[in-house]
Order: sequence, then C-alpha cells, then structure tokens
Amino acid sequence: MNVAVLYCIFNRPDVVKKTFEAIKQAKPPRLYVFSDGPRANVAGEDSLVNMSREHVLNSIDWECELHTLFQEKNIGCDTAIPTAVEWFFQNEEMGIVLEDDILASQDFFNFCEILLNKYKDDPRVINIGGICITKDVDYKYSYAFVPRPYTWGWAAWRRSWEGFDIKISDWKKLRKTNFLSQIFLNDIDKIIEWSEIFDIYYGNSAWDYAYSFSSFKKIKDGCCSILPLNKSLITNIGFYGYHFNDSNNSALGWEIDSLDTSKMTHPPDVKMDNELLKKVYKIQGRRLIDKYSGLTLGKLIRLNLVFPLKYILMSAKLLFSIFNKEAFKRRRTRIVRLKYNLIKSNRYYFLKNKSQK
Repeated sequence: MNVAVLYCIFNRPDVVKKTFEAIKQAKPPRLYVFSDGPRANVAGEDSLVNMSREHVLNSIDWECELHTLFQEKNIGCDTAIPTAVEWFFQNEEMGIVLEDDILASQDFFNFCEILLNKYKDDPRVINIGGICITKDVDYKYSYAFVPRPYTWGWAAWRRSWEGFDIKISDWKKLRKTNFLSQIFLNDIDKIIEWSEIFDIYYGNSAWDYAYSFSSFKKIKDGCCSILPLNKSLITNIGFYGYHFNDSNNSALGWEIDSLDTSKMTHPPDVKMDNELLKKVYKIQGRRLIDKYSGLTLGKLIRLNLVFPLKYILMSAKLLFSIFNKEAFKRRRTRIVRLKYNLIKSNRYYFLKNKSQK
C-alpha cells in the first residue's frame, strides 16, 4: 500500500481496538491520527479519549510516517471532522479517510488505492466510497458512478474538498430551482429526502451533508462519486456517526464482502448510468413503502389532524426561543421534520395501497 490514511478517533477505545487492526494490516506509509478532545461536561470522557489515543500510538508496529492532531478541548463533530480532513489534505494530494467506527476490509484499501491512482488526474471523480447502496441490481462493472459521496469509509483527493461549506449557504437559492430534480432524475422520494435534510441543516449543517451538498453542486460539470455495487467493503460496528450515540446498538451497514481487486472491471466512461440509478432508486423506494406498511388509514387521519396542532404549538415555542440559539435550532428542526414526516406518511401510505391493488 502506498497511499496515506487519516484515522479519526474519539472516546471509544473498545471500537478503536477492532477497527485499527485493519489499518495495521494495510500498513499505510503515512498515517494521520486525529482526535477530538473530551467534553468538559461528560464525566470520565478524558480517560476514554486518552485510552483511544494510547492504543493507536502503542499499536503501530510497522515503519510509517506518523502525524497526530490531538485536540485539548472538545470542538464537536461538525468542526472536528472538517478540521481533520482539511489538515490531511494540506499535507496529502490524496488518501483514505476512516472514522473509528468503520471496520474496513483489506479489499477496501486495495479498491481505494487502485481508483485513487486511476482517477487522480480526472477532476470529474470526487469521491470513492466503500459501502454499497444496494445488493439487488445486476451490473457488469465492479463499481458505479453515483451523485452522492458516501463517507462510511472513503477516499478522495485534495480537489474533492474544494467548495466545502458547513453552512450550505447556497441551499436557500438553489431550493427554488430544479437543483435536486436534476440530480436525482425527478425521483420524488429522493427529492423529499434531501429537501428535508437541507432544510433542517441550512445554516449549520452536519459535515457529511455539507460535503454531499458541495459535491451535488459540481454535478453540473460532470462530476460524480464512486461506489461498489452489490458488495460492501466496510461495515459500521459502532453507533451512528462520530460523537453520537444512537438508540439502536446493533451493527450498522452491510456485512463485509470480498472483492478480487486484481480482476476489477471498470466502466468505460466517467459518467452516471441513469438507467442504473433509476433501478436503484426504485429498490430504495420499495423499502420506504415497506417501512410505512403498518400505517393504517385511521392512523393517517389522526396524523393529519394532530400535525396542525403540533405545528402551531411548536411555532409558538419557536417564537419565544428566538434569543436562545440552541433552543431555536432544535425547535426549527422539529418543525421541518414534522412537515416532511407528514408528506412522507401520506405519500408512502397511498403508494403502499396502490402497489397492493
């Protein structure tokens, strides 16, 4: 292996012990380790953070150029990861990025290295992801070009981070256009999903959504990202994301598959296959319909009656919290989610019944 790796850790030494083993096996020649600092209001977190750092530093048993950026104080997820990535690309032209909860296969490292080198001089390729978005579609190539840069185990170039804006400042302007319709081929499910995401996070986005937004803006110039199809080269063994605890403690993502990277088949052109993407969106849409299969007409009617009352109540609370930034953001988020959950509930209920006829 001849490319650098950025490894982002925090407060989960048990997870680090598992995921760092894959990096040890890959033996990157240059290793960048970033760690956010402990939160002042979380008892015992300083010990966990130090344990995570010490495990990594004490486990490096191969010759490599080590770089570390350890924060003394906590700067938060949506500052931490951009800080780490910017630091990484200030020093490297290209490389692989892994968070502490991502368990990667050796095929993942090989996959990324091959494609980083293959497309290093092609600015149309933005990102290389390790997770697949479906295992239910036939495709003759080892990977596909897609609109979104998935970041559960990813690789990129310095150019990929250009235009990153944590505030997704252009969304207010682009929302009034057919921006998302063009990206997602008029697929209403995707348009609803990403409208909700950007409405919620406008002004202070989650870092991965901000990265997606900056990549979406480049699609008009023929840009796209790479994902393996029908095979996942990583899995998430922690909780959702970095710094966060999700109520679901189960492993996230697909199980890891093997991929013979010496026999990869490459698409002939750097462009998205719209027919393939339509098939993928259709599969994902069916999964959403299944998600709402337990929604009865009675529940739907009650939801449509309760929603306006909740909306009025939350709007009043929003007005009274105008001078409390955190409360205002939290209540604004709930209002947006209320709106979109109502839209989705109605849509998928009627789609479910239509499909059963």
